[in-house]
Amino acid sequence: MKLWTISVLFMSLAAQTMAYNILVLAPFGSWSEYKLAKILGDSLAGVGHKVTLVSGFGPSNDSLITEIFVGSSINEAGNIFELDMMQIISYASENQKRFCNSMYTNNDVLDIWKHRNDFDAIIAFSVINEIIAPFLIEYTGTYIGLCPIGIEGWQISNQGNRLPKSVTPFTLANFDENMNFLERVLNVLLELVIWQMYDYDMVPQIQTLLENYFPGMPPAVDLYRNYSLLLINSHFAMDGIYPLLPNQVEIGTLTATLPQPLSMDLQEFVDGAAHGIIYFSLGSYAKSTDIPKTQMAMLLEAFGRLPQHVIWKFEGDHIVNLPSNVITRKWLPQQDILGHPQTLVLISHCGTFGIQEATFHGVPVLGVPISFDQHRNAARLARKGYGLFLNWDEMTVELIVENINILIKDNTYRERLQAMSHALQDQKESPKERAMWWIEYAIRHKGAPHMHYAGKNLNVIQYNMVDVWIFLIVILMSCVSLSYYCLRICCRKGLCRKPKQE
Repeated sequence: MKLWTISVLFMSLAAQTMAYNILVLAPFGSWSEYKLAKILGDSLAGVGHKVTLVSGFGPSNDSLITEIFVGSSINEAGNIFELDMMQIISYASENQKRFCNSMYTNNDVLDIWKHRNDFDAIIAFSVINEIIAPFLIEYTGTYIGLCPIGIEGWQISNQGNRLPKSVTPFTLANFDENMNFLERVLNVLLELVIWQMYDYDMVPQIQTLLENYFPGMPPAVDLYRNYSLLLINSHFAMDGIYPLLPNQVEIGTLTATLPQPLSMDLQEFVDGAAHGIIYFSLGSYAKSTDIPKTQMAMLLEAFGRLPQHVIWKFEGDHIVNLPSNVITRKWLPQQDILGHPQTLVLISHCGTFGIQEATFHGVPVLGVPISFDQHRNAARLARKGYGLFLNWDEMTVELIVENINILIKDNTYRERLQAMSHALQDQKESPKERAMWWIEYAIRHKGAPHMHYAGKNLNVIQYNMVDVWIFLIVILMSCVSLSYYCLRICCRKGLCRKPKQE
């Protein structure tokens, strides 16, 4: 008995101290998504693992990991304010091609590809990154997906867990999980149309492009979607309750941190704000310099009417007619500003990361969604009573001022968010710890095949038992038809007639 106990303790200690070699592939993604991969990589390196990150951004100065720049950045893309839904798909396709050409003509990337089986695990973005598929050709380690946009039906269904469309809004939808009949119809049609465009137009183009570099390679989509573990940037308290598999792990708010003291110039500006601070940021991808002129003039006039001070993340050098209560910076410490007690409202495009961080710090949000998943996030925010949102084409100076004042003066918004903030911070382990434990678990158990769901082996028709229902309906109709036919025969032979009375 003692020998068994000692053996178990030794194996547990060995598992905890085992250092793994991990490759993180995040070539195509925004700065926020890169930050997610970077924080995850640094966390793994911090407990002794060797981590290599391949991304579309240059190496950080404070990195604990080896970083490889693929040679192309998503920041080279166009104005997000000018993209409609169809253009988004085209944009994603064209940029994947550009990134693909950069990656596989990059000697550093090719060297990693040649030695891919030296890595115990490959962690890759599970959204629009099929270009990483060559790394999975004859790969013998553990493949792990990382979904940066939260609960997303496509990525989750790759493991056989097909979430019901009735409560799972499509990424590009402008409503949340509480759908009425019309929204459920639109949800199904929207996903069907985009899926057709993606799988039958974009994916074949990527396959053809990859085959130029890797002739005869297997279908990229089959390799790409075959992850053993999926880490999801979501939390059930914010994204809603969904039936997830054990190997689908929520790590939402992994990028959220407690605030640090502000720099001297920002602190002086905040100290002079007797009525509080409003923070305005369109995230890491959209640029304030691309805001249409009409809406830009509205925002400037609205900010000038407010008694609060405004801190604006603005990528340009200066703004004409900038009100005296507004300062701009090309980069700002978002976590430190959101966590400051003087911050009253965040004006945001409603990207996943910004919303998570605002919720984590308990700051009400005025959403100004632009594209991608932002309309869905804004709808969910408003439905839960955590904020309000304005559409750009309906924006007026009066509406901007009115909505900001509502969020400041109506304490119920902040109270709801403070309660949610406490819930997000009240977890048995941090998202980083949870992510690291599951990554190590998947590696230790060689992809954990015992956790694979049998539903992954079924197609959509089989999974939803459409074939079974059709079979049962055919049997039922056959029985009804046979009974009707037998009844008619009996009636013709007089067996159904009433006997004559004497």
